[in-house]
Amino acid sequence: MSNQVAWTKSVSVKMGGIALGLIVVALLLTAGTLYLFSYVKGESASMALILSNRLGYYQMLHAANRLADAKSEPEKRPWREKIEQAAAKVEDRFAKLQQGDPATGATASTDPRLVANLHELVDQWRTKIRPILFERLTAKSSREEVGPDLDRLNVLIDDQVERTTLGMALAQQVQVEKFDRIRIIFLTVATFLILVVIAMLAIVRSVVTRVRSLSRTADRIAAGELSLQARVGGSDEVSALGQAFDAMTQNLRHNLKVETEHRARIERLMESLREAVNQLATTSAEILASTTQQAAGAQEQAAAVSETVVTVD
Repeated sequence: MSNQVAWTKSVSVKMGGIALGLIVVALLLTAGTLYLFSYVKGESASMALILSNRLGYYQMLHAANRLADAKSEPEKRPWREKIEQAAAKVEDRFAKLQQGDPATGATASTDPRLVANLHELVDQWRTKIRPILFERLTAKSSREEVGPDLDRLNVLIDDQVERTTLGMALAQQVQVEKFDRIRIIFLTVATFLILVVIAMLAIVRSVVTRVRSLSRTADRIAAGELSLQARVGGSDEVSALGQAFDAMTQNLRHNLKVETEHRARIERLMESLREAVNQLATTSAEILASTTQQAAGAQEQAAAVSETVVTVD
């Protein structure tokens, strides 16, 4: 009888699959955690850039008003430099928001809503706000000359700040949506982990239960109950072990039966020999008695002959 176990039903393959599943779950959880940390870091850096830009708009508006109120060119020059520095920083932050910044961890957004909002902010900055700051406001401009431009700049910056606030709200909404998706992924992985653990416990319980049953059967057979069978269910290595154990027990019963039959034949032969010996002894005794009797008769005849001879003489 063959006890070859199919690889799909092997305990080692099942446990190996469970181990592989646990490794995959661990890798997924690790990768998900690292991605989550990276995402949070990138979003925090992007939010910091957006907030800095919003502050920069107000700094440029303040500097523009001070530039317009300054009377002389030396007084205007520091405010012009502040506007240029703030504008350069705004441009730099826009570039980082669009392309990402490995230094701070900021990542370029891929959500269409955030991309559209950022495009609107950049477009209004470059086509409406920046021209007023660098083309309408000069070192020789006075408030009377640029008053309408300053009023328009104030409106544009308020609108830009409002768009920036809207972009921040959109970013928070995108974060919530992404966190929801990540939560679903983590719940799925956790569910898979629970199922893997349940499967592992089921396999271990099955193996332990059948091994204990086989051990109890072996103890009873060792005590003399040779008619028992292991009857281990399943189709894995433990089942193959139970079948081999049953085959061994069957062979043992067969060998004992053959030995008993041989012993019985020998005992019958010995009994026949004893009977033959007894019969032979009886026959020998009878022959000996008959011979003794014949010898006695012969002696009597010899004595009679001797007496006859004596009488004749």
